[in-house]
Amino acid sequence: MQQHSAVRNPARGGVQPRDESVLTSQEPETVPLSEASKVAVEDEPGLGLEQADTSRVLGSAIKALPGQERLAFGLVYSENVPLDNVAFVLGVTVPRLGEVLEGALRHLRAELAAEVG
Repeated sequence: MQQHSAVRNPARGGVQPRDESVLTSQEPETVPLSEASKVAVEDEPGLGLEQADTSRVLGSAIKALPGQERLAFGLVYSENVPLDNVAFVLGVTVPRLGEVLEGALRHLRAELAAEVG
């Protein structure tokens, strides 16, 4: 019976065997989210329709947001513009921008809840 001694490796989040031949040298393959959703849609055809419907509803809800909320939401969540830059463009402080984004999310949740329920 072969015994393996173990060493702590915090970078890997736990204990690993001392004998490196037991470990594989390859990291797990990652799949981009866009590719993962394509695989999921291929596995379940109805899922594509559901995602398309969700996108349509979400798009309509975003278009219905008040102007400042719509602009802030688009810049932050679609364009990935840093918060301090968005606050400058809108002429508000960063804490106020947080309130604007909270309002946008509150409106979107309400709209989506009404559509689903």
